[in-house]
Amino acid sequence: MAEWQTPKTTWGQSGQTVPIADDFNRIEGNIQYLQDTKETPAGAQAKADAALNSAKQYTDQEVAEVSQALDAHKTAAAPHSGHETPAGAQAKAEAAAGAVQAELDAHLAEKATDEKLGHVAVDGESIIANDAGVIFAHPIIDDTQYKPQIAISTL
Repeated sequence: MAEWQTPKTTWGQSGQTVPIADDFNRIEGNIQYLQDTKETPAGAQAKADAALNSAKQYTDQEVAEVSQALDAHKTAAAPHSGHETPAGAQAKAEAAAGAVQAELDAHLAEKATDEKLGHVAVDGESIIANDAGVIFAHPIIDDTQYKPQIAISTL
C-alpha cells in the first residue's frame, strides 16, 4: 500500500497535457490508499453503538446517584434538619386548634359567682355597655332604674 501522494495540479498547462506512467501510478496509489483507509458502514455502526452504550451507562449512573441522594435527603430531612412533613405539620396544627378550642370552651363555660366575675350578658336594660366598652349594671328596684352602681371595664 502506497502512502498518499500530492496530486498533480498542473494539468492543461504547457507541456502538462498528457499524463505519463508515473502520473497514473500516483493516481492509482492514492485511490488504493483511500479504499484501504475508508471506514466501512459496519465499522461506523459499531463505533456509534459503542458511543451510545457508553452514554447510556454514564447517564444511568448519574441518575442513580442523584436519585439515591434525593431519597436519602427525603428520609433524613425531617429528623435531622428540622424539616417537617406535611402530615406532621397538619397534625400539629390540628392539635393546637383543638387546645385553643378546649380553652375557649372552658372560658365560655365560666359562670359569675360572688368570688369571681364570669361572663355577663349585656341585655340593654339592667346591664348596658357604653362606646368605650365599659359595662354598667343598673339595679332595678320596684320597676325604677337608679343611676349605675357598678362599672366593669372589659379587657
